[in-house]
Order: sequence, then structure tokens, then C-alpha cells
Amino acid sequence: MAFNRRLCTSLLLIIHLAIHGRLSSRPDASGSTFSHQLTDFPVIYHADGLPKGSDTTVAIITAYDLSDTLANLRHFAADHQLTVPPTQVVKTSTGNYASNDDATGEWSLDSQAIVAVSGGVKTLQFFNAPDLSDAALLKAYNAAVNDGSAKAVNVSLGLDEAVTHADGSQASEDAIFKLAAAQGQTFSISSGDEGVYEAEGGYIRAITDPASYTVSDPATSPWALAIGGTEVATSGNTGYVGEVTWNEGLDWFGRLWSTGGGISKYEAAPAWQTRYLGSRLTTGQRVLPDFSFDASGTSGAQVYVDGGYINVGGTSLAAPIFAGLWARLQTANRNNLGFAATELYPLASANPTVLHDVVSGNNGYNGYGYQAGPGWDYPTGWGSFDTAGIQSLLQQAAR
Repeated sequence: MAFNRRLCTSLLLIIHLAIHGRLSSRPDASGSTFSHQLTDFPVIYHADGLPKGSDTTVAIITAYDLSDTLANLRHFAADHQLTVPPTQVVKTSTGNYASNDDATGEWSLDSQAIVAVSGGVKTLQFFNAPDLSDAALLKAYNAAVNDGSAKAVNVSLGLDEAVTHADGSQASEDAIFKLAAAQGQTFSISSGDEGVYEAEGGYIRAITDPASYTVSDPATSPWALAIGGTEVATSGNTGYVGEVTWNEGLDWFGRLWSTGGGISKYEAAPAWQTRYLGSRLTTGQRVLPDFSFDASGTSGAQVYVDGGYINVGGTSLAAPIFAGLWARLQTANRNNLGFAATELYPLASANPTVLHDVVSGNNGYNGYGYQAGPGWDYPTGWGSFDTAGIQSLLQQAAR
């Protein structure tokens, strides 16, 4: 049986938050959470002093018709005095590329976030599948790797890894992502919006037994970078104050909205985790996420979708934030950086002062799930980072 991937943008979360009255902006000089412009995030994560990502190509894995997505990007860029980079749409399968409103919202977020956070990229590629089936997406992943131009490839999709392991797509993805990493590409993949209940789609079944917790594929791949979610507090619009684990709690239907993170049941820990995480690897399996950025509907982003701006959260916001930051770092380093995990894990382990360590919150319900704490943890990985600080360390290492 074929399973379609879940989009990781929390469009349903926005309905949940609106009902509960949590979308009002609450600017505060001492640090608070409120909806941001996408152009705020380079300043929040201290990337605004770096070059724009204009020498670096970034790709997005997409599906369905992209006409509205591209129109939304043009409108967003005009509103924010940004230049729309050259775009390249590569249809990776034959078939009917029908329109899909939910997907339009997703790809609009991804493309607008990448352009805003990077300040502009050399080329924005869309490797476009006709649908979200595993077979179609594998062709899209493979096309992005065969092309090889993109230094960052954003994937805002996920599915319970037990399903993809059973149908063989997990192994097929790994082979593709391994080649990508070897040629210096980084797949930036959302860790999911279901907390530790990926298999249940976020609906609570067994909340007390860690053996029942599940994680999202393809974020589980040891050849990709898994990006989790936080809620960011700022002073004014852009002054970084701190972050907590993204967890919105249950909606009216009993569905949890929280960052994905935990332990893979099928993927072994890669060398860059076994070396730098040590005793945290209690099972020897791949753990995720690797890093985390803003994903909260409360501190999320204003995205232009089909005639107006909506506030959007989810790890689909976090992943393209990372992709945009990585484009800036690649441009600053003449596109000589390799796979992001092997570049960043040594820096994070040895230089905690450049990290925004997230030490509070969990990604379960009623106190269950995994708890954040000092250093790397299951809900947020290493946390987010000060991008200028990372660049300084990269320059020192290159001398």
C-alpha cells in the first residue's frame, strides 16, 4: 500500500490557535512571543552581518501544481523589497500536476522563508513531484541529487518511519541522501509536528511508555539534517532573548502539536553522532533532531498565501530557516562547506557559546515525551545557533 507523506506546516495549528485566541501580536521590550515577518529571522539568528546567499543554489522538494506558489513568492518579494531569485521548476515524473491548496501553503512558506532568511539565492530550484507518494518523492530526491547544484535541499514532509522501513523507501532514501552528503549537499528535513506520537499523527495513544514513541522519516536518515522546532522570544521584533521547546498542546480534536524528536528504531547512529554525543546515545541508534529553529504558531511567521498574509508555524518553518542560514554560510565560504552535520557537530560540541541551548519544555503530553535539558537533547538537538558565531568558527578552522 502506498502512503502519502504529511506536510509539516501547521495550517491546522493556525485554526487551533485562532480558536484559542493566541495569534495576537504582543511586542514587548523585555522579550515575548509574537508573530514575525520572515525577514526578522536573519537578525534573530544573527545572520544579517553575513553575505546574502546569492552565490548558493537552494532547492525545495515539492508536489502538485506550483503556479500559485510562484505567484505568491513574487508578491511576497515585492512587499518586502526582495529580489525574486531565478527559479527552476523540474518536473520529476509524468502525471497530472493538479492544484492542492494545502501544498500551496507549504511551498509558499518554504520558498518565502528561504528567500527572506538567505537574503536571496543564486537559483531557487523546485524538484516537483505530481503527488506525495513515496515513489514520486524518491524520484524528486534523486533528481535533486543527480542535478547536484543545490547546497541545501529543503524537505518539509514526513511519515512514521515504521511505514517507510517496511515498504523499503527508507533504505532507498538513505542511498540517495548518502550520495548527496558525499557531494556536499545537505537535505534539511523537518522533524515533524506530532511530538513523540508520529505514528498516531499526533493523537495520544500511549503517553507513558517511551518504547511507544515514534519519529518521522526522512528526518531519521543518517545522511540528512533533521530540524526540530522551538518557540522564540525576542526583545522587539528581532532581539534574540531565548527559546523553549515548541509544544502547543492538544487541539480540540485531541491532536498534539509539538516538535518531533526521539530515537530511530531502524537507523544506526552516524559517526558524527557517535563521536560527539557519547553517553546520550543510549541505544546506538540515530537520534533527532540535530538543530532546531522557530516553529511555534505563537512566534511564527507571516506568509503570503493566495491574497493575504497568514501566520504559520510548524517544523516546516524551522527547516527553511536553516536552509536560508546555510545558504548564507555557504556563500560566505565560497560554497566549500560539506554536508552540514559533519561541519556543525564538531563546532557545536566544542563551542557551546555559539549555540542557543534550549533547556526547557518537552515534546509529549502532560509531562511525558522527551524533556529538554543542557546540551544536546531529544526535543531540540543542539538548539539553534548564532550564525555569525558559527561563521567565525568556520573561518578559524579554515586557517
